[in-house]
Amino acid sequence: MNQSIVPTLCRYIIAICLFIVPLKILEQGYLPADDALRHAAKVISGKSWDQILVLSDKIKTDTHPGWHSILELVHKTTGCDQFGLAGFSVIMLFFIFCFVTLLFLEFPESWFLALLTISLVNDHFVYRIFSGRPYIFTMSALLCLCFLWPKLKTDRPPYRVLLLLTLLIALSVWIHGTWYLFILPVSCFFLAKEYKAGLRLSIVSAIGIILGAVLSGHPKLFLSQNITQALLIFGSNTPQRMLAYEFQPFEGDVLTVIIVCGILLWSYGRQRWNVSKIYNPLFLLALMGWFLGFLSKRFWWDWGMPAVCVWMSQEYQSLLKEKFNKPSLTRLVVALFLAIVVYSVLTSDVHYRWSDRVATTYLDYNKLEHRKLLPQPGGIIYSADMSIFYQTFFKNPDAPWRYVLGFEPSWMRQDDLKIYRNIHKSFFKGSSYAPWVKKMKPEDRLIVRKAKYEPPEIPGLVWYYLPDTIWIGKLPGQSDNPIGRR
Repeated sequence: MNQSIVPTLCRYIIAICLFIVPLKILEQGYLPADDALRHAAKVISGKSWDQILVLSDKIKTDTHPGWHSILELVHKTTGCDQFGLAGFSVIMLFFIFCFVTLLFLEFPESWFLALLTISLVNDHFVYRIFSGRPYIFTMSALLCLCFLWPKLKTDRPPYRVLLLLTLLIALSVWIHGTWYLFILPVSCFFLAKEYKAGLRLSIVSAIGIILGAVLSGHPKLFLSQNITQALLIFGSNTPQRMLAYEFQPFEGDVLTVIIVCGILLWSYGRQRWNVSKIYNPLFLLALMGWFLGFLSKRFWWDWGMPAVCVWMSQEYQSLLKEKFNKPSLTRLVVALFLAIVVYSVLTSDVHYRWSDRVATTYLDYNKLEHRKLLPQPGGIIYSADMSIFYQTFFKNPDAPWRYVLGFEPSWMRQDDLKIYRNIHKSFFKGSSYAPWVKKMKPEDRLIVRKAKYEPPEIPGLVWYYLPDTIWIGKLPGQSDNPIGRR
């Protein structure tokens, strides 16, 4: 074999592995649990959010117009349903996130080593890169920035790099929103005293944000809506435990910190230590994401962890360069071995992480026994459990009702949000649902999750049980379906 083609073969091995990993995971029955479902269902429904949710008057526009446009194009081109769109989201976004490394790493096997390290100490991060949610595109754009940042400080302006970063930031803003968070990497450049690079990135970010907002079709409203949403989520005195799980603080991810410290000690022991390993925008971004993680997990997961992955892959690459300074068949064998290990680790169904939703029972408007219990046309589903929205909307995107609670409590009307907060403050005490029961009309339903032999202690409603711990309550005096009545 011509050893000069070994690097190319290594890249092919890694690319193929990156493509088949999500296919194997989906084959096991995996389906994301949250936002990937509502994005897919929204596209299938063809509705705006005010036709799906009982919305606060502060919510004026869609915060993910780009992602919905992409999914709509896929739907129109392929004719796939919401399950197909959710699967497409998982495959495409994971592949984009990892494919970036093939473009920038001389030894892309080092990315496999980094991915393997992280997957063994931070299972939740692994789940997030398979969640099929648009924030993964922003993480991918961040990976590019982490690899390209040294080029931003050259004397001659790197026009191609600047153009690429502008395009990626614009697409990220259009697809994911949260444009204001690009202040994090920009600030890290100035903290690292990389003033020239920081100024260039500031200009690139500003242009990219404006372009992304223009793509939304309503630039001013789009930019202000993202700020409004952040203020609605974090601008109140809501206890942190009542925020969505990903907005709550993390516990420090101690194992990842230990691994990073171990790599630094290992570098020192190999006499490869210098202060630039930690005093640079990349490492400072990881450090900033870690500190801010004590305010919200997402700072660490979406900004700190991608920076850690790049930093770690570059450290591993320095070792591979020492071992394989010339192309050899040994390198090809190592790449193949790593591909097998990464495939085995990522696709392993440990603790049923990929197959735990195979047996999920969906409320299905097309089933007669369910339709009799579900809201009538024009009705509202009242629930303090977001999983009810995700699963029911996903299964019934065209259903003729709305949801009082969707994917984010801050999007609720003020009176409903107050009731929702009180329900959670009381740990779902039956009496806390009374204001909703009082508001309900004959076409509405209240849905809660409880064990089969524990009917909800919420007076004023007739309750029916459906498998998978779902209880549906409706006002008395309507024609009752005797199946499962309690």
